[in-house]
Amino acid sequence: MIARSIVFGIIGFFLIRTALQADPDETKGLDGALAEVAQRPFGSVLLAIVSIGLMAYGVYMFAESRYKRIDP
Repeated sequence: MIARSIVFGIIGFFLIRTALQADPDETKGLDGALAEVAQRPFGSVLLAIVSIGLMAYGVYMFAESRYKRIDP
């Protein structure tokens, strides 16, 4: 959950920055946000941490969907 919130926070940061600069051509999606993080110092480490967190979230969601009981 933390990794997911970090990714959405990064995207939100770039959207707010673009809105303040009033340059819609610089709007970045998920790929642009992660590319920007990769260019920073220790960016590859941050990307590895986020990717591990997102994979763990995927495993969690798969397990929840498999074993969660929904009462009628």
